[in-house]
Amino acid sequence: MTPKQKFNNHRGHAKHRNIPFLFTFDEWWDIWQKSGHWEERGTRKGQYCMSRVGDTGPYAVGNVYINTNADNVREAWQGKSRPAATTEHKIKNAIAQTGKKQSPETIAKKVASYKKTLERKQSPLCVV
Repeated sequence: MTPKQKFNNHRGHAKHRNIPFLFTFDEWWDIWQKSGHWEERGTRKGQYCMSRVGDTGPYAVGNVYINTNADNVREAWQGKSRPAATTEHKIKNAIAQTGKKQSPETIAKKVASYKKTLERKQSPLCVV
């Protein structure tokens, strides 16, 4: 993909997330070029992304910097706590990771089965 295409993708993703994107292509490209990490950008571990200061405000000159993905996620969660996942949520995530589409009925059956297993394991009579 060309830098111009990446710029348009970034702008589109920001719009989808309701984050103002105030860059011209030249401003955006200049930040990436000065960082020296253009060839290392991406969404995987050890790659780089454009981060917003404090994970707030618009994508704009003076409010962004190039950062590793890991540091960007760490900074975004700083001072925040994530609610504990429910059993249903854990199962839905596990199913989603398999790449297989499951019907709501199948998911409900798996949730019920998993809950019964948990109840059995938590029973004082159960020896594991």
